[in-house]
Amino acid sequence: MRARAVRSMLFVFPALLVMGTLGYMAIEGWTAVDSLYMTIITLSTVGFREVHTLSAVGKLFTSVLILIGVGTLAVVATRVTEAVLERGLFRRQRMIREIHRMRDHVVVCGYGRMGATVVDQLRPRGISLVIVDKDPDTCERLDEAGLHYIRGDATDDATLIDAGISRARSLSTVLEHDADNLFVTLTARKINPALTIIARSSSRKNDVKMLAAGATRVLNPYLNGGRLMAQQLLHPSVTEFIDAISTWNESEISLEEVQLAPGSTLIGQALRDAPIRL
Repeated sequence: MRARAVRSMLFVFPALLVMGTLGYMAIEGWTAVDSLYMTIITLSTVGFREVHTLSAVGKLFTSVLILIGVGTLAVVATRVTEAVLERGLFRRQRMIREIHRMRDHVVVCGYGRMGATVVDQLRPRGISLVIVDKDPDTCERLDEAGLHYIRGDATDDATLIDAGISRARSLSTVLEHDADNLFVTLTARKINPALTIIARSSSRKNDVKMLAAGATRVLNPYLNGGRLMAQQLLHPSVTEFIDAISTWNESEISLEEVQLAPGSTLIGQALRDAPIRL
């Protein structure tokens, strides 16, 4: 309805140009070019002087044209602004509804370099994601990328609840400060005791605190990065092979984790003895 109203209003301005041009030609006897020019400067209210001296009827016609033109442009501008705002609001409300319907999704708190890497690894696998970030520019990029997100402080209980933490299967908190990651871990574990929580830590002394707060795993990018560099120096081929099969790519070789259901006949069996074949 709003879009149709905007389109209909946009046809009014060309109609005013035609009406003004024909009016000046009929009233003042001007040429089509002079009449069109006079109509444009009148509707745009730029304040240029008249092309020719106006008659009394011409002045009345100009006054009416100004009132109609200014009013029309104001209405068009208002309708276009409302349409743009409503479109963004509708898209946002639809995304919120989709988040509320999500189950077994992954919540990523923080969309910095690490958070973006986590998302880039999970998204191609078709895993449902909800990203939590409070930076407006970051949220705008997420919106443009078509990602589900909650704009807010991840350390706030209400924000995590909006992200569906009670229905999520796992959470990755990669905020800039360890204290924030610790608080997110503590809050998320309280809301969802069965949640798998992977927390980022920049200090070894905070690893124990995060584990005590409920983190399933704690990753230190500096420590893990140093270990990886050492392995690359010592065993480059082995490290590259493990990285290739454990990192998402389009190759035919991949390493996956499969959880066995309780009571499965595979429990306790060696892989060579299990009835699993390609």
